[in-house]
Amino acid sequence: SDVRAAIGSIRDELETLRLGDRERLIHRSWMDFPAPAPALHLLPPYDEYLIGYRDREPVLRAEHAPAAHNRWGIFYPVVLAAGRVAGNWSAARREGRPIAEVSFFDSSGPADPALVEQAVGRYRAFFER
Repeated sequence: SDVRAAIGSIRDELETLRLGDRERLIHRSWMDFPAPAPALHLLPPYDEYLIGYRDREPVLRAEHAPAAHNRWGIFYPVVLAAGRVAGNWSAARREGRPIAEVSFFDSSGPADPALVEQAVGRYRAFFER
């Protein structure tokens, strides 16, 4: 009821967008927001990006859900590419240095392999500070 009241209070500022088979509300100020630069991120287990929503279909295809979480609520580290869960990653060490081993659901991987290297580099830099 709080959400309905909040939406009602700004209803004239909202636009309805159709994304796939669903309707979403978006504030008009975001309608002309530039598209983000291509990005790839390594998300840890239980990241809010996945656990914060009951309906994960907009970012996680149903056939890939078992690779992102099991039916008992255990979430796995995932690769986020262009806003969608595209694979898994695991922490490892090579020659004493932290690395991330990345695999993708689709064998072709991301459009730009350099994005994977950048994400793994950010992960490594976090531990090497």
